[in-house]
Amino acid sequence: MTGKGQGASSQIAFASTRDGLDEIYVINADGSNLRRLTPNEVTDTNPAWSPDKNRIAFESDRDGNGDVYVMNADGSHQRRATENDAFDGRPTWSPDGTRIAFTSNGNIYVMNANGSGQNRLTRRPSTGRGDDHPAWSPDGSRIAFDRSRVGGLAQIYVIHTAGSRLQRLTHTSELSLNPAWSPDSTELAFDSGYGGISDIYVMRSNGTGVRRLTRDGGDSPAWSADGRKIAFSSSRQELFQYEIYVMNADSSDQRKLTQGAEVDSDVLSWR
Repeated sequence: MTGKGQGASSQIAFASTRDGLDEIYVINADGSNLRRLTPNEVTDTNPAWSPDKNRIAFESDRDGNGDVYVMNADGSHQRRATENDAFDGRPTWSPDGTRIAFTSNGNIYVMNANGSGQNRLTRRPSTGRGDDHPAWSPDGSRIAFDRSRVGGLAQIYVIHTAGSRLQRLTHTSELSLNPAWSPDSTELAFDSGYGGISDIYVMRSNGTGVRRLTRDGGDSPAWSADGRKIAFSSSRQELFQYEIYVMNADSSDQRKLTQGAEVDSDVLSWR
């Protein structure tokens, strides 16, 4: 795999309540140059970099309802992409940057990047809260997500972007959430745990070869572009005080990037 890994030219987007409300921030992957992109009095969260790195999709309730928005990478030109009565959020980009997948009322939808052409990809199970945290594979063929059912625990699934070949990947006795594709689409990182405590795991894209990477807590994994590192959030030093960490993809060299960040633990996105 090729591309930029960790350094001042590589950035991680995340949501933080350090200024009172959830807002979108970016920080260099070496921990420098922290910047706030959404200075307002509403909740902005769940950022996702576009493949060309020029835009960030995110979730906001600024119009009274959760919707997907898109802005330039410097925070300018913030515009609304969905206008539904349902709660829309958790955006993820197609690898060519022309489409965005998102969750709406427990279903995964796909739309054009400007908000047009919204089509439902999954159908919410009748016995559960539904599907969440979609992640589009870098090869463009599949979308991973987690599915929750009443009386059961969320597990990781994949579906082809045409809406066919739904496959369950994890069969654990714990919650499995927040799938994140490796840059070559061969692996998925995710977090798994129970009772508010989770750790980062990696498996092959067919669900085999599961291995645990953290043992002190971790969730919301995000890969570097070269596949050598994984960023994640963790409250390992203080309960419910999430910070951003980076480690090598083999779990070595786990280092904290932020201090007192109050990081939203749902989504990190690495540029």
